[in-house]
Parts: sequence; C-alpha cells; structure tokens
Amino acid sequence: MYLLHLEGMQPVVLLCPDDARRAALAQALGRAGLAVADVAERPWTVHLVDDLQEPAVRIDDETVIRLSTSATVDDLAAVSRLAVELATLRAAFDDSVSVGMIASIVAHDARNALVPMVFAADALSAVSPGELAGVLVDGCKRLTAILRRISTANTDQTAHELDVNMVIADLLVTLHAITNERVLLTTRLENPLPTVRISAADLERILLNLVVNACDASEPKDRVIVSTSYRIVGTSEPEPAGAWIVVEVEHQGVAGAGLGMPSVDRVVRAAGGHLAIASSPDRGTKVGIWLPPAAAIA
Repeated sequence: MYLLHLEGMQPVVLLCPDDARRAALAQALGRAGLAVADVAERPWTVHLVDDLQEPAVRIDDETVIRLSTSATVDDLAAVSRLAVELATLRAAFDDSVSVGMIASIVAHDARNALVPMVFAADALSAVSPGELAGVLVDGCKRLTAILRRISTANTDQTAHELDVNMVIADLLVTLHAITNERVLLTTRLENPLPTVRISAADLERILLNLVVNACDASEPKDRVIVSTSYRIVGTSEPEPAGAWIVVEVEHQGVAGAGLGMPSVDRVVRAAGGHLAIASSPDRGTKVGIWLPPAAAIA
C-alpha cells in the first residue's frame, strides 16, 4: 500500500487495485488534508474503497466509502474529506453530555448572578414606570428563562411518557426569548394527543434547534408555526404506516437542514420515529418530527 504520513492529518485507509492510481489518490488526499494509513487508527477511520462501478456509502462504527473507479482522484479526495468531517462531528456529539454538564454549571452561576438584577429591575419599574423600565424587566425575565432551560436541559436523559403540547407550552417563553421577536412565532396544537415516549430534555433540544433554524432561514417578521397533530397513515402513503404524533415547525423560507440536524435525526430515530422534511421556494419549509404513541412501544 502507498503510504503518505503527514503530521496532524486525519488518516484514511485506502484500498485501490492499481498502484499508479493509488499513488495519485494518496497525493489528492494529501492536498485535501488527509493522510493515507495502512491500519485504522480510530473507530471512525474512513475506508476509501476504489473498486466498484456504483457508489455506496456506509456510516456506522467506521465510515466506508465505495466509489466508481471512473471517479476522479480529486472527487474521491473531496468525498473523503467530507466523510472525515462528518465522522469527527459524530465523535464530538458522543462527548456532548460532558459539554452539556459544563453549560449547566455556567448557566446555574449566571442565574444566581441575575437574581439581584431582576429584583432591581422590578423595583425600578415600580418607582419609575415607563418603556425603558419595562424593557429591562422583560429582558431579565427572558434571560432567566433561557438560563433555566440550559441549566435543566441535561438533568434527565430518561425517556418518559410526555404530552408534547405541554412541553411546547412550557418552552414558549424560551422560544420567544431566543427568537427575540424577530419572527412571528405561533402555535397550532391539536388537543388532546396520545403521549409519546422520549426524554423531555431531548424533545426540548429538538424544538429549540428547529425553531432556531427556522428563524435563521426566515426574513424579519415572517411567520414560524409550531404545530402538533395525530395522524393515521395507510400503507399506500409515502410515510410509514401506522399511528403517529407529528410535531412540525413550518416557516416561509427555503431551508431543510441546519445546525444540529444530524443529532436531531439520531434522537428521533432512537425514540422510534423519523424526520420528514419538505421545502420549496413557493411553499416554504416544513420539518416534521414523527413519533409513535407511547402505547405502541410500551
């Protein structure tokens, strides 16, 4: 095997039947910031297999890319670079619990520091009511809600039976604070709904993520709608058949992805559900979280 050891570069295990092409691939990988190794050095090492007519990618404990031998070496290097970045993000996600614990500690300390400010703002509003005092009071309350949400987000990772409408209602203050009234955030909640089985912290993080992505993709004062519904899907429909509780975030922009979407997909799948994303210039974007009723997975 042709080896190119470059310090500080991520390793790629390269399997190629032709020596000349292997050398060219190694050079292309080097230009993309990747080194060629003869053994897997990490659980997520990328394996580049240059021996198939049809492309295929598998991402699990290891990332294996099988691409056509007709692909250019630069294309193969670019795909490998992307695969390494995705695998690195996945490894970072696995460490997110410890990062979340640090965030919780910082948020707790910040809340303690904010308490006297809230009392001072309330006192100022009572003594000298007016627009500026109202802005200060409102800002303190919003910041308190955000810090409380951060500090409690990682306290319970256990799946429970949840009423998604109650979770959304409880989260609305934080959602309004995060969007800072930049968009018109409204809800359409079908009631009653069957419960779902998922961690409350996970569901809150999903909603926060989707609303932030929707806000980023929207123009000022665009409408962002958070809705819930109960749906029965038949075998002839594109979605998986069965009963589903659907939580959708809809906005007028065109964007079906965003920061954190891979982790959202992972959490939803772990809860027995799936993501459904629809986006078009004339109809906007809908991101749906489809979860099975708790009774169906008890």
